[in-house]
Amino acid sequence: MRLPRPGKKSLFFLVILTLAAWCGWRQYPSLLAWYYVHRLSLAEAADREGWINRIVPLEEEGVPHILAELQQNKPFACASLGQALTALLQHWGRDAEPTRALVEESYRRFPLLSTPGQRTVLEVLAGLLAPRPEDSVPAAYLLQAAHQFIEIAHQESVRKEAVALGQALLRCAPKGPWVDTCRALLLRCWSDPELEHRILAVQWSLQAPFKDDAQVLTKMTALLKDPQAPVRRAAILVLGGRNDLVQEDDLLPLLHDSDAEVRRICEVALRSRGLLDHHIALARLITDEQPQARLAIFEELQKAEDLDPGVWLERLSQDPAPAVRAAALRAACTVFRVNLRPRLEQMAQQDPSPTVRQLAIHYLKQNADTNP
Repeated sequence: MRLPRPGKKSLFFLVILTLAAWCGWRQYPSLLAWYYVHRLSLAEAADREGWINRIVPLEEEGVPHILAELQQNKPFACASLGQALTALLQHWGRDAEPTRALVEESYRRFPLLSTPGQRTVLEVLAGLLAPRPEDSVPAAYLLQAAHQFIEIAHQESVRKEAVALGQALLRCAPKGPWVDTCRALLLRCWSDPELEHRILAVQWSLQAPFKDDAQVLTKMTALLKDPQAPVRRAAILVLGGRNDLVQEDDLLPLLHDSDAEVRRICEVALRSRGLLDHHIALARLITDEQPQARLAIFEELQKAEDLDPGVWLERLSQDPAPAVRAAALRAACTVFRVNLRPRLEQMAQQDPSPTVRQLAIHYLKQNADTNP
């Protein structure tokens, strides 16, 4: 008995089934990678390692699925996926071709990632630049890639991670076209509304190549007046001993700061510049907001035999309070016998207080009678 020959329809379905099986076999690693990555994104912290250990042997198959998941605004999941990326990079080595491909694809997709996803990619790349005992400076492509990531990471929401990447880049290669980009990032941090970012920028300025960068340090002086005490503390710790950038007059108002720690650090900084107890006591009085306190300067000034009273009296003669200006005139002419004639003549004509003008005229006349 002869068996019936298969018809055209049967043959067609057989071909389709064969192709489907072949495609399924070809797509199996990708499907498996998608499944593992998806489960990792949902896993609790204790289960992360198990799913990561399944993803790593699949090599590059997991990368597109990880980057796709990083588009989701899920911080916890992004942290898990970041660990998977780090494990893959450690498996390949930072100079391997798959590593290079991953970095390039991450850069291409970076604008599409969620904020937690962008943070994750920047953190992973910073870790990739971290020094290792077994190798030297990373490949040029990796340095350039870090530079490119910093250039596009402008959002305040990823500024902390961008700074960490910039720090890692400059530790690897303190000279290069990325220095200007990192400097611009640092300066943006100083005007950032986030307190943590401003403090981070001050700390970054202590590292090469910015620790001796006059442009950076000069702009930092504005942070001595920052509304947040932790920023003022950080700024004065950096600038307090820099006589070339900050004068004593810039520090003196901080002796009255609302924050006790700022006041303490300011006093330490002034002592490091050679000021003694009586110098600091006078400085604290002359910058006091209360005129009554500034009037106490004259008694303290008599005790400071190492100071030129003329300098202090000249300054006090320009005090905003008429009572202090008048007291400065009396002290100069009767107690310290300091010649302030040019200033007296100016006050006699221009002082806004009639009482002070009359007093200046009186002492000018008295001086003329005494020294005809």
